[in-house]
Amino acid sequence: MDVTQLKERAKARVNETRLDKSGTDNERLRAQNEVLRTELDRAAKDRSRFLDAIEGLQPTTSAPKKHRLRRTMTLAIAAGGAYVAGTKAGRERYEQIRAWWDRTRERGNGVVPEGFSDRASDVTAEVKEQTAAFKDQVTDAAASVADTAKKKGSGNSSKSSSRTTS
Repeated sequence: MDVTQLKERAKARVNETRLDKSGTDNERLRAQNEVLRTELDRAAKDRSRFLDAIEGLQPTTSAPKKHRLRRTMTLAIAAGGAYVAGTKAGRERYEQIRAWWDRTRERGNGVVPEGFSDRASDVTAEVKEQTAAFKDQVTDAAASVADTAKKKGSGNSSKSSSRTTS
């Protein structure tokens, strides 16, 4: 055998070894690729579940934001009217509140929307009517409770006196 044949054989053997090693590496990489693909699928399913859960936590309908200022003003006027109607501070405090309201309405100098004062007056009148009706209802309920208490009180006093005499 000559040297060239030996070189050829050595090259063939090296190439064969490289080919075997490449095949082994290829199989190992395929197995790793399959594991990574499985983990990726699992992560995608988990992400999908998390997103579904987050969507489930979010409210499906939101409260309408229209007329928020109108509702706030109506509430403020109603609260003010209820305070004025229910206060025990007397006429002096009523006059202070009334003067403050007048100053507040006049302070706008054109900033107050047109028709606002009319609407505020209407709402104020409506609140006064409702508070008067509520006052009547409370008075009637209080009188009814007082009558019931008197009846029960007089019934209990006769029973207690009959027990002491026996």
